[in-house]
Amino acid sequence: IAATAAPRRSASRRASGEFELDEWGLDRDLLRLAGPLTSLRWRIDVETAVPGGDPLPRKGGALVVFSRSLGLSEPSVVAAGLGRASHRPVRVVGVPDLAPVNWWLRRLGGVGDRPEEVRGLLRAGQVVAAPLGRSPLYRRRPGRAPADLLAVAIGLRVPIVPVAVLGHEAGRRWRLRVAEPILPEGRRPRRPTPVREAD
Repeated sequence: IAATAAPRRSASRRASGEFELDEWGLDRDLLRLAGPLTSLRWRIDVETAVPGGDPLPRKGGALVVFSRSLGLSEPSVVAAGLGRASHRPVRVVGVPDLAPVNWWLRRLGGVGDRPEEVRGLLRAGQVVAAPLGRSPLYRRRPGRAPADLLAVAIGLRVPIVPVAVLGHEAGRRWRLRVAEPILPEGRRPRRPTPVREAD
């Protein structure tokens, strides 16, 4: 019942024109309404390094870096899977500066890849996800991490969370393997707490 109540409330607010956007364009009601659709399209399993642990910090900023092949689904799979498992919006970088595509992607949590925008999100306690580089020759090898965004995360002393994305573009089943977060110097590791696996 609770799982269906939130989308209903979101739909009701949208019908009455009471929905809000955050500073970067996220429409939380629209994101909740899209959740059941992603569940129909994909089955996403989230595996953590510590069994039963949280995939992401419960609060505060964090930078997720995830592997990517030549498909198009990985950013959406990461946002949907980690968002559902952690109950936090995951803001994937890479929104193109092209209307109306950028308008829709920002409403669903997408953001640009500019370091200043990512810095503002991390300072505000948001979870930002950035893909690793990819190569048509070495599709099974993780690419390079975005150095400019890593520098932002290190400068703000927020955790960096590596995630391996496993699945096929034409398939329905995906797995997200979440590694232990890389903590800035001086930060203590968090204790693992139970988390529900994403559907």
